[in-house]
Amino acid sequence: MSLDPDMTDTGEELRHHDHACLLYETEGQWYDTIIPFLNNGLKNGEKCLYITHAHKVEDICSYLEKIKVDCKRIIDRGQILFLDKSQSCVREGFFDPENMIEFLRLETQKALDQGYSGLRASGEMSWVLEDGGALDRLIEYEDLLNSEFFPSNRCVAICQYDMRLFNRSIIKGAIETHPLVVHDDGLFDNFYYLPPEFYKNIGRNEVDIERWLKNLGKYHRLQHEHMVFIESTPDMVFLKDKEFKYLIANRALSKYFKKSIDEIIGKTDFELMQYEVASKCRESDMKAVEHNRLIVTKERTANKVYETYKFPVKLANSDTGIGGYIRDITLSQEYLDNIKKYGVIFHNANDMIFIVRACDLRVLDVNRAVIKTYGYSREEALKLSIPDFTAPGSVSTIDEQLLSAYEDGAKYETLHRKKDGSIFPVEVSARFIMLRGEEVILDIVRDNTERKNNEEIIRKSMLTLLNTLLRMVEIRDPYTAGHQRRVSQLACAIAERLNLGESRVQLIRIASMLHDIGKISIPGEILSKPGKLSKMEFDLVKLHPVTGYDLLKEMSFDLPIATIVKQHHERLDGSGYPDGLKGDEITLEARIIAVADVVEAMSSHRPYLSSLGLKKALNEISAGVDILFDRKVVQACIQLFEEKFTFSQ
Repeated sequence: MSLDPDMTDTGEELRHHDHACLLYETEGQWYDTIIPFLNNGLKNGEKCLYITHAHKVEDICSYLEKIKVDCKRIIDRGQILFLDKSQSCVREGFFDPENMIEFLRLETQKALDQGYSGLRASGEMSWVLEDGGALDRLIEYEDLLNSEFFPSNRCVAICQYDMRLFNRSIIKGAIETHPLVVHDDGLFDNFYYLPPEFYKNIGRNEVDIERWLKNLGKYHRLQHEHMVFIESTPDMVFLKDKEFKYLIANRALSKYFKKSIDEIIGKTDFELMQYEVASKCRESDMKAVEHNRLIVTKERTANKVYETYKFPVKLANSDTGIGGYIRDITLSQEYLDNIKKYGVIFHNANDMIFIVRACDLRVLDVNRAVIKTYGYSREEALKLSIPDFTAPGSVSTIDEQLLSAYEDGAKYETLHRKKDGSIFPVEVSARFIMLRGEEVILDIVRDNTERKNNEEIIRKSMLTLLNTLLRMVEIRDPYTAGHQRRVSQLACAIAERLNLGESRVQLIRIASMLHDIGKISIPGEILSKPGKLSKMEFDLVKLHPVTGYDLLKEMSFDLPIATIVKQHHERLDGSGYPDGLKGDEITLEARIIAVADVVEAMSSHRPYLSSLGLKKALNEISAGVDILFDRKVVQACIQLFEEKFTFSQ
């Protein structure tokens, strides 16, 4: 039995919504999983719930105290709660799976209300052996947890099964109903896990048959698709027989040898390479067979560095062959060589540098710039993963960008988070490399705060320019002075009523302020003409959305302002201008501005038309619902005026 609090990573690897079972046969196996599991929960600010049976509370506390956990203090403040079966599972004298799930749901919510980050639960399932009825419903309960509880609750749990006490049928059911299994000091994704919808709708014997057939099908497909698989990698892949003759070679190996695959198959290395190089290859081949294990070698040529992985393979005729792949690690080796030679550069670089494990994004190393910028000590940083440094909502970006980084690297912008919670913009350059035989990601991170600030200055300058253009339009058309600002007020109010979010409201604010900017090209005498316009004059006025689009499309906006301005006179039935767009072809932002534009224009005085009044304007847009105007937009607009919306000066 270990007394090291860091003896296993199980407690750290598990996350909220994870449901695991521990299968153990010794006290040491129980201890090495459960004590770190509880300890990590306490350190992470979670509330711990432990359902006892085989172990006494004082014994568990004694174990925790050996790793410097003050049990009395955490019990007194309520961070850990010990309950027996009568207080949790059998509260009403019998076990009901749905009642138990509701109990866990309430405990999880209680933990969150108390300020904890979630609930960490573990129960000794041996209590069910005292109740035959509970035992009969145990696996049903475990299955229900997967569908009814864990997906929507901030809880992580380990169900404990002592294999010395339970029969094989129960153990089989436990395995089939837990996505994760802890066994022999390892945490495994469970190959035999059956999702709730599958587990409930098929008989137990049928389950096995179905799974066997699926596995047979997978194996059959693999036989036909293995060449597709080995050709998809840039690595050189091969298989040799017991006489070290090539049985399989992919195109990458063919390119390396500068021979066709047919010219390679059936040959030995001595027939394909110089004697000295072939001798080294044969030596590592024989070592893999004799020692029956993976052999990793590294070879340098004049300008390349290769890493070769070889391992024994049982062939169909029961002979032992050699499988392997060869990876060009020149760039990676150059990096490692430079690190050794120029380690001071790594640690003193102005940019933040992360070395990250590829399989789970766990941080392996950081330079001093990371420590200084993010506020973590090096020891703290090495316990985290890249998502811990990433602002909420930006984690998906990581996954997407890293996929494209596999061969050529990737550069992308995202938001990072410091230890104190503050958010700042960064530019990340990511590349996959091999480090000590493990695939890792080299992340070079640059603080973009100053650049973003400069962009904001430029954006504000641009808005100042646009406001100047707006004033020029209003000077040319005094009768509509203030029209665009009033349209902007109403359009933004409608957008807020529709809960579009701050960024889209801001987009509508700018677009509506500029929606008539194209009128700058229309002669002043037309804009201020007292009376009805001729057809030619009106056709000229109808060009202003296009003119506005042409003026704005070259502006350095990251938002589709020009498009919205162009569409603000389009109508749902296609009767609008300039392009006759219909329905969803028109952006929602343009549909909002269209309604605001009509209401403001009809309720204001024009040289060619006296004010028709607000009531007439609202009747007009109501009559055009689903024909000219968007129903939801119109409804929101009417509700605003019913609530006494007024235009400000």
